[in-house]
Amino acid sequence: METLCFATFVDILRPCLQEPNTQENVVELLIQPIIDCDNIRNNNGDSLVLGSSIISKWMTRTRNINRPIISALNKEKVLNTIKDNFKNSVFPIFEVGKEDEFFDKINSLINHDSTITTTKRDKYTNTAKPKIDRITDIFIHALQAENKTEDRGWLTNLYRGTIEDEVKTVLNKLAQDKRADIKKELKYTPTSFKKKIEEDNHELIDKVEYNIIYYYVIRDYFAELEGGNDATFEKIAKRFRKHYEKLYKAGLSQDNIHDELTDMLATKSGATRTTCEKVVAFFIQDCEVYDEIT
Repeated sequence: METLCFATFVDILRPCLQEPNTQENVVELLIQPIIDCDNIRNNNGDSLVLGSSIISKWMTRTRNINRPIISALNKEKVLNTIKDNFKNSVFPIFEVGKEDEFFDKINSLINHDSTITTTKRDKYTNTAKPKIDRITDIFIHALQAENKTEDRGWLTNLYRGTIEDEVKTVLNKLAQDKRADIKKELKYTPTSFKKKIEEDNHELIDKVEYNIIYYYVIRDYFAELEGGNDATFEKIAKRFRKHYEKLYKAGLSQDNIHDELTDMLATKSGATRTTCEKVVAFFIQDCEVYDEIT
């Protein structure tokens, strides 16, 4: 089964663009602005270079998109850069008549991709939305999706699906909590977790960076729970913040706070710690856990 991922997105987009529209040109067109915007670096600390080797591995689906690129999608400035790039650099070079062809083909792929939820499918194929918004949302999904295919790829998809189902179970349990609401103002601007975790705590940084790829899965499910109303999210976020402050005032380290919050979720929901760590990572990114280090 073909799924929406970075490689399939590029394969559909590339023939619809004016020449030169080689794989390398199109990948650079889509990815380089993200690298430049967030100053993304490789494992050696050098600026990430889009060489032919890495592009080839992405397009042959023998490698996933680099984690720092996916993590950058949690930043508003990066999302704005992606949208501006489609508006100013991609749409102007569509071949005449090929814009509709692109959306027809990408919609067909989305409709046949069983890994995409009904809510997301409706969102991505909604013709009432501006095309810039639709292609931006679709591209972000494609970047976050599993790009690498393996002989046991069905197991990878099954595992990811199971994790997402468990995440929803955790959020449902939190939403059903009947305790009185907490009267507390929330900080609504997400802050990169790297600004909130001590820079020498590499183990915790790596753990949160790995789990933060589920940020949009969790955010989208909150939207499903609320139907456009922020009440459910706000209630849960306030309780997370209160629990964090209690642990912080007790003098616990960042590692211990992370573990305590994970254990609290696991006990409340019955889900695995692996799943609960993804929810904790969401609230670290969303400003309810840890404060920005100044």
